[in-house]
Amino acid sequence: RCLRGMKKEEAMKYSIIIATKNGLEHTAKCLASVFSFTKDFELIIVDGNSTDGTKGYLQEIKARKENLKVISLAEEKTFAQANNIGLAQAEGEYIVFLNNDTIVNDGWLDKLQEHFVNIPLKNLGMIGPVSNSSNGKQSVGVQDPKAWYGQQKGRWSHVGRLYGWCLFTRKDLLDKIGGFDERFINSHEDNDLCLRFQLAGYQLAVAYDTYI
Repeated sequence: RCLRGMKKEEAMKYSIIIATKNGLEHTAKCLASVFSFTKDFELIIVDGNSTDGTKGYLQEIKARKENLKVISLAEEKTFAQANNIGLAQAEGEYIVFLNNDTIVNDGWLDKLQEHFVNIPLKNLGMIGPVSNSSNGKQSVGVQDPKAWYGQQKGRWSHVGRLYGWCLFTRKDLLDKIGGFDERFINSHEDNDLCLRFQLAGYQLAVAYDTYI
């Protein structure tokens, strides 16, 4: 689908933002899973002048995928800077900040969006999935995604912190609260974003049935 000239009401549902700097093997697996298991989205890659073949790989994928935007930077940026650059180009109703060393599973964004709409919290502002490799309540060890979903369907938990490897929120909330604070240099920018959401009156949650 060509994104150019689309009316606002026809814009895609999700904008997925991934910052890269080398790590081609991880990026290739991540993108393969995103394109296999995601619908109604644009993917925005912000590459910090990779030197391991990532730039060529992204250009090759871009030639085949109309919903892929590649922003090639002349130099590496911090995590906060790179994600904010991607956010400035995002057109989706929902924003997803995703690390390039993740592998997503079937229906992952629709599951997160369903929780975002249906969780009975007063003002849900941001939600994250669970993983085999994280900290806190988002760490559940190695699981079979299909079996895990069957066991955990509908489960969620109110939390005070989400980790930056996958953050799901609405674009209008980020327009209001702002993206990552670029004073943080590759550490604690996700903590700060979570804190600012809560200071603005919004709550955070983990979707236990969404495993990455």
